[in-house]
Amino acid sequence: MPRVTLTFDLPEEAAEFRMAIEAAEYQSALEDIERLCRNVRKYGEPSDDVRAVLEQVRSLIPATLYE
Repeated sequence: MPRVTLTFDLPEEAAEFRMAIEAAEYQSALEDIERLCRNVRKYGEPSDDVRAVLEQVRSLIPATLYE
């Protein structure tokens, strides 16, 4: 089985380290945001302005998260 090891020089790369160890939480939050945008568009009755904002938000989320 392939293995990957990430190495960080702390404290200089503390922000990058924190991002790496919290990546699953970030992915989960993005999936929740995408699902909320989709559900409001699909089941709600958003105004044209709200619909446009929802589309902009969804366009910022990598499609690989919800394909």
